[in-house]
Amino acid sequence: MSLLKRFLPFVLVLSLVLAAISCNDDWLRSEYDTSIQWEGGFEGPLVFGNLNLRDLLEQFDSTGYVSEDSTGLLYAAYSKDTVLSAPEILEIKDQQFLQVFFRADTVIPGWWLGAVGDTTRFTEDKGFKFERRGEERIDSVYVKTGETRIYVRSSIKHEGILTISSDDVFLNGQKYNEVITISDASGTYEQTFNIPMDGATLHLDNSATDSSSMDIRFDYDLINSGNDILVGEEVQIINSFHNLEFSAAFGYIPFDSLLVDKAELEFSLLEGTFEGVIKIANPRLNITTENSMGIPFGIELLDLEAHFKNGSGLAITIDPSANPVIIDAPTIEQVGESVISKTKIDTNNSNIFQAATSNLTGFQYSIRAIANPEGPRDNFILDDSELGINIEGLVPLNLKIQDLVLGDTLDFSIPADNDFNLGPEDIDYMMMRIETDNTMPIDLGIQIYFVDTTRNWIYLDSLFLDDRELFLSGVLDENGRVIQGMPKITEVEFSRTQIEHALDANKMLMKAFAETAEDGSRFVKFYADYSLDFKLGMRVELNLTLEPDQNNK
Repeated sequence: MSLLKRFLPFVLVLSLVLAAISCNDDWLRSEYDTSIQWEGGFEGPLVFGNLNLRDLLEQFDSTGYVSEDSTGLLYAAYSKDTVLSAPEILEIKDQQFLQVFFRADTVIPGWWLGAVGDTTRFTEDKGFKFERRGEERIDSVYVKTGETRIYVRSSIKHEGILTISSDDVFLNGQKYNEVITISDASGTYEQTFNIPMDGATLHLDNSATDSSSMDIRFDYDLINSGNDILVGEEVQIINSFHNLEFSAAFGYIPFDSLLVDKAELEFSLLEGTFEGVIKIANPRLNITTENSMGIPFGIELLDLEAHFKNGSGLAITIDPSANPVIIDAPTIEQVGESVISKTKIDTNNSNIFQAATSNLTGFQYSIRAIANPEGPRDNFILDDSELGINIEGLVPLNLKIQDLVLGDTLDFSIPADNDFNLGPEDIDYMMMRIETDNTMPIDLGIQIYFVDTTRNWIYLDSLFLDDRELFLSGVLDENGRVIQGMPKITEVEFSRTQIEHALDANKMLMKAFAETAEDGSRFVKFYADYSLDFKLGMRVELNLTLEPDQNNK
């Protein structure tokens, strides 16, 4: 369509010829007051060139939507990206292991604890439940940042040594072992310790199907001060993990969420006002994913609907075998790498062909992501892992055009001069010659109307006596590709009436009529090397009488 609209204005070059005769008439003037009869004219080429689709795209396709494939076939592509990041998949919740470590239910005499300075050990060793966000079963977590917080409160009037250790936690390359000295025997000891966990490793026990746990051992060595322990006195310990962010996690990581809710992939290739029908042979939606998570996904397209210029919609149904799309994942040997998967929704697995008309404005879609669609398995995820989803609407320019009409209106006037006005009686003969060689797969018809807008848009005349002048499509092979151009020479002799009307017009209304080959019944392919070669020439014969200039003596 762009090609047609760009070609039509060249017809206006006929006005340039008429302008040429009035550019400079000084050489016609005489020092004598006599009239001069001048007979002459103009004949020759006005403009010639080659309108190449590739060149036109480079010049006018500022959007970059239209490209060519390796064969030169033109296509328009419109796409949107969605990214699912690792923190959206897995979040390590804050953990709080509450432990009322020691509490006296009866009075314990000081002598029962031995001599002053003797130690009595109290031990608690068990698996503490590790809180989960969902149904994930994590085997190990490599901590990027975070901290462990240890709160200790003692109301017994004895000093002590608290040791917290775990074979399931490694910090700075060593098994976790934290020693806290309770050096206050007043019974009012209370202290909180914050210990960085950057670089730590957590190992979890998933032997129970519905929970995860972490083994932590608490050893409290009470140093006897000789005081009794009264009823209700206690040693309380709360060990918690806060603000844990992972650098890597391993285990089973489920996920099921609506990532995109009724997004719109808008088309602009067929914008504009025109009559006729354009049918697209094989539009499709390409789905390209780049997955660096060690988690396979099912990508399900929901609410898929084609939208049209009149506001209506068409539900696009997809074969269940193609929806959801199963997305591969890197293996444990490919940690840090990405796996790219591609699939397409086309005429082979959907009814998308029903939407392939010039009224199409875009597609609506939603995306649901389902982790491990084929059942639980071992997964891994890094903090910078992503699942990138690109939805691309692809429209190859494999078209069928029927009764397409494009129109445009441009200013038009025969130039005048201060010394004389060009009238119909001054033009003896006017003829325009058009030579074309059409290597595009469209039959192109052109008609030009001379219009006077000062009198309520009166149509004065047309350039061609027939309904239109037709330039036939190039010769096609069985695959719809032009293999030979179609040359044509057209000569238009202006009648006296046409000349008069041309001089009276102030606008030119141009219409182009286009169909693909064989009366628009056949799909044809548009390649970047298609072109329209053209030459326009004009012959004008004039008969002018120049009146003497009274001021030129």
